[in-house]
Amino acid sequence: MYDDRVNMSQPNSAYGLHGLYGSSASQYVRDVYIGFITSRHVRDVCMSCTRLHGSPTSTDVPDICMKSPPRHTWVTFAWVVHVDMCAHCLHWLSTSRYASGAGRPSPYARGGDGEKNFSFRSLPLLLSLSLSPNGLLHHIPNPIPTSPPPLLPPKPKPLLRLRLRLSSHPPRASLSDPLVLQIAETLEDSTSHLPTSPPLQKLRDSSSQSLLSSSWPSRKDEPFRFTDTSFIKNSQIQPIPFKPPHFDLPIDTQFPNFGLLLVNGRIAGSASRMEGLPEGVFVGSVLDIPSEGILKRVSEVLGEFGGGDVFWSLNGIGAPDVVVVYVSEGCRVESPLHLRFLCGGSGGGGFGEGVMPVANPRVVVVVERGGEVGIVEEHCGGDGDGDECYWANSAVEILVCEGAKVTHCYVQRESANAAHIKWTVVQQESSSVYNLVEIGTGGKLSRHNLHVQQVGPDTATELSTFHLCLRDQTQDLHSRLVLDHPRGYSKQLHKCIVAHEAGQAVFDGNVRVNRFAQETDAGQLTRTLLLVPKATVNVKPNLQIVADNVKCSHGAAISNLEKDLLFYFQARGLDLETARRALVFSFGAEVIEKLPYSSLRKDVETHIKNLIRSFDSQRQKGAPVLE
Repeated sequence: MYDDRVNMSQPNSAYGLHGLYGSSASQYVRDVYIGFITSRHVRDVCMSCTRLHGSPTSTDVPDICMKSPPRHTWVTFAWVVHVDMCAHCLHWLSTSRYASGAGRPSPYARGGDGEKNFSFRSLPLLLSLSLSPNGLLHHIPNPIPTSPPPLLPPKPKPLLRLRLRLSSHPPRASLSDPLVLQIAETLEDSTSHLPTSPPLQKLRDSSSQSLLSSSWPSRKDEPFRFTDTSFIKNSQIQPIPFKPPHFDLPIDTQFPNFGLLLVNGRIAGSASRMEGLPEGVFVGSVLDIPSEGILKRVSEVLGEFGGGDVFWSLNGIGAPDVVVVYVSEGCRVESPLHLRFLCGGSGGGGFGEGVMPVANPRVVVVVERGGEVGIVEEHCGGDGDGDECYWANSAVEILVCEGAKVTHCYVQRESANAAHIKWTVVQQESSSVYNLVEIGTGGKLSRHNLHVQQVGPDTATELSTFHLCLRDQTQDLHSRLVLDHPRGYSKQLHKCIVAHEAGQAVFDGNVRVNRFAQETDAGQLTRTLLLVPKATVNVKPNLQIVADNVKCSHGAAISNLEKDLLFYFQARGLDLETARRALVFSFGAEVIEKLPYSSLRKDVETHIKNLIRSFDSQRQKGAPVLE
């Protein structure tokens, strides 16, 4: 009976048991990819020795064989387990409804559609199967040994076919961090009832796959050696409802030109202004894309970056919508597009103590050949008191096609107790231009992961950032610029002020000039101003040059206010406080002046001056200052 049933006649089976191991019941399997096992259906089924009653395609839960060895390993959510199972039970598992749950076919069985049914409640588990003779006793009647067991097991012969099949299996998933999977499941549940589209579903599926090999970062991980995310980890992370509580929207949400207001990742249409956009420009939700051509183009770009971390993947899973900025070939937008992000809005009810509400806004920008656009990206706290606790986990993808130009202004002034983690991924084709001006002042933790890659010759990139730490906060910039083609140009300027003894600034900038990027001009400069004792800055400039015909430079400087400069101002009739305030502001003004839009520049200047004035008033009350 056993030989007839295990002699599988499906050579195209997803697991390939017949083609790989033949029909003999004495051949055993190790490290077989089972597929999607739903914890809610099999968490109470002991898989140490599973006995099948009926045909191999039976959908009934198998009984537990009481003749099995005493070791029992239970299938639980988010753990890789070790089981003893025969090939017969394995075939039942691959074809039963418990392989994917909820009555759906197994994504890796015949006829399955795993790409559409991926769910974190249906995780792919890599079960290490050891099919020993003891595990086959309930299928093989009266096995009688014909010879004594050898002292040493025979050396297995290498099987080329086996090696080829095993090498084609998906990589073993890293399910060692239940916290990440728990957060992912919570985010997935929060978006399951929302409308979707092919690009958005593709983003969620690819993010789910990449998250399987991700874990929550710690100080032992090199990218987070100086950045502590434990206060997020130790909180109870909960998605913000997508019908958010009432916001007292300020009057200045009325944009001077074109603007979108995004509340917790979704477009607030009543407060947005998109009338009068030029023909060939689309700005709006991915659900409202008017043409198949734009939809296909966005699908080609969205979620294609493969170098993200756990926060990048969590954003893809939890994004309720995707804001699309599409500029057709040869089209130029004269006025900037203003994207204002408000997060939080839970003040006054909804979330208890110890809860960290999270929002996952997502933006994709595609500027076709010869197009030109300016984008102002502004992140603000949603509560009026400025002390609300929330987590803004944002991501922006930008494709600058041949001969196109993008001017990107990024202003971050989140609430004082907020966490702001953002990814910006830029891909530039030949003869394109990308300019970024970044101003960051808010948040308890602010981290910007910036990745720019030049994928064509004669490409220009300019990055200018200014961070201001006036409280117990961390301002972190991790940038990576990759130049792969000749005659590339890049300039990076990073400036930071730390004016609190518990404040911290982090800069990790990597510029890589690869072998074929000849005649490249690349420069990197970082400067930090420390105004109080015990203020901390961690600077790691990194310039990697593989090409041999380049002009590259980099530098780093850390200092406090020089007495000679203060004396110079005082000698011209200014008092000490005015001189100090002027020097502090002028340190960051070099970056602020690069903002190309006068209204935005004046707004940022006023904001910085108010922060410096507040710092001076606190310093006069007794806060220590470096002299």
